[in-house]
Amino acid sequence: MRLANGATHTQKLGRAVVEIDGLEEITFVIFGEPESPPVIGAVTLETFLLGIDSAGQRLVPVAGWRV
Repeated sequence: MRLANGATHTQKLGRAVVEIDGLEEITFVIFGEPESPPVIGAVTLETFLLGIDSAGQRLVPVAGWRV
């Protein structure tokens, strides 16, 4: 992984069943250090068709792309 400060760091990658608002999906996860807070990454947000409302500090539905 490349961190925001440009440094690189190796982390384990896996898949997990994630539940958000009662919906469950299998998505990729990166396992952090034990003391790291849980965060939702871009892949999980896209899987659930969610975006971020920073002003309201909440997740909001977004339209998906058909390819």
